[in-house]
Amino acid sequence: MNIQTNDIGHVIQLSIAPVFLLTGVATKLTVLMNRLARIIDRTRDLKIELRKGPDPECSEELEVLYLRWRLINYAITSSTGCGFL
Repeated sequence: MNIQTNDIGHVIQLSIAPVFLLTGVATKLTVLMNRLARIIDRTRDLKIELRKGPDPECSEELEVLYLRWRLINYAITSSTGCGFL
């Protein structure tokens, strides 16, 4: 068996590359989960304010937060699929 130094380096490179990819996906998922937590916190605060009385600004902000919530859920699903693949 004749193995050269270049071949060993290439094998190590191929074996480590998926680790870096999964680390990047995991970091992205962490960021998305933190943003989702902030959206949930703000939504709870706005719902408490809406119980005090109707406020059109709170209603508009809730609609924007619901849109962001859906988009982040899509991003989390896509990132999880990326990690599995």
